[in-house]
Amino acid sequence: ITDSTINGNSGGSGAGGGILTSRNPLTLTNSRVIANSAFTAGGIINLDHLVLYQTEVSGNSASSDYGGIATGVGSNLEVVDSKINGNTAENVNAGIYALYSAEVTITGSEISGHSGTGIHINPGASLTVTSSAIRRNSTGIAGGGTLTVVASTISENSTPDSGGGISSSGPLTVIDSEIVNN
Repeated sequence: ITDSTINGNSGGSGAGGGILTSRNPLTLTNSRVIANSAFTAGGIINLDHLVLYQTEVSGNSASSDYGGIATGVGSNLEVVDSKINGNTAENVNAGIYALYSAEVTITGSEISGHSGTGIHINPGASLTVTSSAIRRNSTGIAGGGTLTVVASTISENSTPDSGGGISSSGPLTVIDSEIVNN
């Protein structure tokens, strides 16, 4: 999908208001997934291999969990030079949610302005964030998966609980990054 807008769709009581990927890889280039809604994963639910390149995922909502993107068990998500911002969910997470054994790579991107956690990684999942900004979420990054942060900034996240910047119970590596003003 190139130079396209996916806007104002509803998954109703299901999942993936804007997009649901299953059994086939998908690449979005220079596109927008905005103002979609569903019970779960208001913007996108990824069950295969999804690449977002110079793409915006924003203003999506879920009446239950995962406002922006949910990436399923054993799936892959690559976010490159993109913006994931301003997504909302009533319960769990708002930006990106990685289920067990999912692999998520974020490069040169911004994850910001979510009503819940910017990125949540379940145990068994892995997340690598490189040259990116995670800011203005209730918690920047949370969960129990393997987390690597390289040359990135995690800032201005706030939560009434502990771990405004990073709240991790899994393996954590931080290299040449700033975690400030959380």
